[in-house]
Amino acid sequence: MDKSFFDYYIKEKKKHYFYDVTVKLAQHVKFHFEGVKNLIYPYEKENEYFKILIEERRPNESTMVWEHRRKQYTPVTKQICSKVTTALKKIPRSLGWSINFSDTDIPALVGEERSLEEYVTEYYPVYNSVDNWYFAEILEKQLKDANGLLVVLPYEYYLPLEELQKRPENELLTPIGIFIPSEAVIDFKHDDYALIYSNEKFEYLNSEGKKEQGSVYWLIEKGQFTKIFVQAKGDYQVVPFAPLPDKLSAWRIGGKVRDSYGITPIYDSFIYPMLPSLDQAAREASDLQAAVVLHLYPTMWYFAGQDCLECKSTGFVLKAGKQVVCGKCEGNGRILHSPYKDMAIKPTEAGTQPIPTPPMGYVQKDVEIIKVQDERIKAHKYDALSALNMQFLDQVPLNISGDAKSIDRDELNNFLSEIAFNIKKNLELIYEQIAMQRYPFISEEEQDNMLPDIAVPLNFDIETLEGMTNEIKRLIDSDADLGVINALEIEYTNKKFAGRPDLRKKIVAAKKLDPFAGMKNDEKENLVLSGLAKKEDVILSIYIVPFIDRAIRENPDFINLEEAQQLEILSKYASEKATAPQSQTIIRDNNGNPA
Repeated sequence: MDKSFFDYYIKEKKKHYFYDVTVKLAQHVKFHFEGVKNLIYPYEKENEYFKILIEERRPNESTMVWEHRRKQYTPVTKQICSKVTTALKKIPRSLGWSINFSDTDIPALVGEERSLEEYVTEYYPVYNSVDNWYFAEILEKQLKDANGLLVVLPYEYYLPLEELQKRPENELLTPIGIFIPSEAVIDFKHDDYALIYSNEKFEYLNSEGKKEQGSVYWLIEKGQFTKIFVQAKGDYQVVPFAPLPDKLSAWRIGGKVRDSYGITPIYDSFIYPMLPSLDQAAREASDLQAAVVLHLYPTMWYFAGQDCLECKSTGFVLKAGKQVVCGKCEGNGRILHSPYKDMAIKPTEAGTQPIPTPPMGYVQKDVEIIKVQDERIKAHKYDALSALNMQFLDQVPLNISGDAKSIDRDELNNFLSEIAFNIKKNLELIYEQIAMQRYPFISEEEQDNMLPDIAVPLNFDIETLEGMTNEIKRLIDSDADLGVINALEIEYTNKKFAGRPDLRKKIVAAKKLDPFAGMKNDEKENLVLSGLAKKEDVILSIYIVPFIDRAIRENPDFINLEEAQQLEILSKYASEKATAPQSQTIIRDNNGNPA
């Protein structure tokens, strides 16, 4: 880059064309994650959306109520954002997610103890593994700021240049992933370069010989890492710092593509469909705080019969030659009363209006508006989750319980797959950069052979037990297909008893091997009487649990047999019971009681 490039961005403090757009997109989402304050890199300031959603005066709103709302606002939407983030962190726990190093090769020059697998799964700084770091720290940042950059640089590049140059040549570098928020991305061109306002500082002596603190910019290019040391008055020094791989080690973390300039994309957050409902919830929560003051807290009225002697009942006093509001009666002309003090009432004079009995009371207020607003806010939060098909993370508000939305599992899986594949892409790029920066002494092919395979699940296990219970109940109440209900009950069992494998396998086997799962016993008996089912099958269905218990006693490995083998054994038990002498088959439930 030439001098004109640095003058433009450093001295003139210019930024890339879409800078304001990317920062505003991030601020909108961050407001709901973080509340009033927004961590603007590398300092803190008030989020613009606090002014847009909360500070804006409502029609006919008094100054007092407006000030109260501004001071008392609490970020009520943080809970919803936290629930979504926590749910998405379950992606690597889903069956099918894996980071597999089994097919990788370790070059002789590297050795097993210094291998890529050892570094990224056991010895990655702070988090031990790269994937732990990503899901613990980066995933939430990605949701908040889809246009932020992921950068991979050796940790040693934070050292002063003199110290970096003293490092032994055979000592491996320690590449780490760094997230750069949109506010700090001064310019970025995909697969070309990134100019970043870093959080590094440096000290220098000014013209008066006093110590001052300056800022450090990073220029990341293919093959080169450069630092620009900028003094307070704008003077700067460009220092080529250290080599980098020929592939750019900075890229946008990603979301849903919104726009692009050239080949550089602009993203919306993956959770942007939530924003309209979250905005409504935040706005109305602020209004509710004012409503609570106006409609819930008691307001005392009393008979103000005593004149203010300070202002002689005028409400004003003379101060510094000007008429000002009386501080004792606050302009009322009568002595103000406190609810925490006794009230002394002078008797009325003859011929004047009598004092009411009692001379004080409380205004009766309508609190229904508070209940209505509270339910509206809950509904907005629920709608925000519904926009992502994740409404199972919240309770159904009372005012929409009859119209609660069912979970579209295909849409939910599509949403989660989109995020999971984006995470996979980011992790692959991180692993690739770490391999190139840590092992520059081996060939590109050898570096590639050390990279893991990352598998993404077809289905994701993030739904809560409560949500699954509600879904099963809804299906039962709507007389849905028994096969669908049975499949969902198996999912529930696998999740509920994940830590008790023996019990889980037994319950799942009972569900899968029961030919009439979900049917009531009298319905099963009617099938036999009408000739629509064999007697043995009904017996198997009714005695499925005792039969499985017997099978496990006779063969402890029964539960691990193929389904066809299990069914063959249980069918034999049913045939024995059906043909047993002197038997009148009594239909019993799973507890052994007559049906």
